Amino acid sequence: APGPGPFAIPKLEMEGPYGSKLRLEVTNRLRGEFVDWFARPDSAPTRDNDYDFLGNRFQAGLRVTRDPVELFVQFQNTTVSSLPTHGIGVGSSYYANTAYSTQNGAFVRNAWLEWKRPFDVAGLSVKGGRQIYSDAMDAPAKDPTLLWVQTNRVGQRLLGPFDYTHAGRSFDGGRIAFDAESWNVTAFGFRPTRGGFEVHANGEMDIAVAGASLNLKDSPAVAASLGKTIGRLFYLYYGDDRDVLFLDNRPLALRRADVGRDANLHTVGGNAAHVEPLGPGNLDAMVYGMAQFGEWQSQDQRSYAWGAELGYQLPEVWAKPWLRVGFNAGSGDSDPSDDTHETFFQMLPTAWLYAQFPFYN
Repeated sequence: APGPGPFAIPKLEMEGPYGSKLRLEVTNRLRGEFVDWFARPDSAPTRDNDYDFLGNRFQAGLRVTRDPVELFVQFQNTTVSSLPTHGIGVGSSYYANTAYSTQNGAFVRNAWLEWKRPFDVAGLSVKGGRQIYSDAMDAPAKDPTLLWVQTNRVGQRLLGPFDYTHAGRSFDGGRIAFDAESWNVTAFGFRPTRGGFEVHANGEMDIAVAGASLNLKDSPAVAASLGKTIGRLFYLYYGDDRDVLFLDNRPLALRRADVGRDANLHTVGGNAAHVEPLGPGNLDAMVYGMAQFGEWQSQDQRSYAWGAELGYQLPEVWAKPWLRVGFNAGSGDSDPSDDTHETFFQMLPTAWLYAQFPFYN
């Protein structure tokens, strides 16, 4: 008799009631991290400077679509083990939030409902609930080179899901967007979940973020006049009501006296990217600039950040080599005794995209 046939992959999508489609989405990420911290201070010989730890992130979600409505609910389970109890570095950040060497947390990562073309308004969409949000990604580019620059050199600089960590971060709230052929307008208001290095990530933080952006899209109409180009003008608000000790260059006594005072920051800025075929490859350019003002507790916030980069890629050569050069700057504060906080504050970014080195602004 013939043996059993090949393993049958179960269907992950099926027809649902009332003309809907149901799709099961399951992912698992297992990652080992090996830390050999270069700083070994003689004054702290009991520190765990050299350690390895393991992290696993399991996600299971159900997506229900029935045009013009889409619903997505996703469960996440995070486990981190062998964390250092007296460590320096990334593993110690998990331990600092939850004081166990082995940690596990289960929570809702996504639970949102999106309504497209409400009241028959073409291009309009409304999305509410717990969701993932990345700033500068409201209108993703279609060109692969532009999309890479947008995703890796602009997106998530100020607000991001921090998926580098094993917990990540979500945002509770709502977003409204209008899409035209050449431009997009998006506005939102959120409260972020704890997440990041905290495996018990279901609860919200006492932080509010809101913003709006006008985006120039990667479209044939834009390409006809500007070539392969994307751009964005934006405003972001960050309000922090937590009763925590802020970190800045003021003396400790002054910072302790400010515990319980709010921070209300406003950031305005823009970015643009362009790709131009040149010889056997593609030349790309990217610029961004941001100005920040408001209140950093009892201090006035006055800060800025900007950057400019050039790249040249050979997409037809094996491994698609890409040479990039650039300059990025963020303002700092040189006077701890005045009433102005001049250090640029990145709010809630996915920081490790831009700084693999452990010390960074």
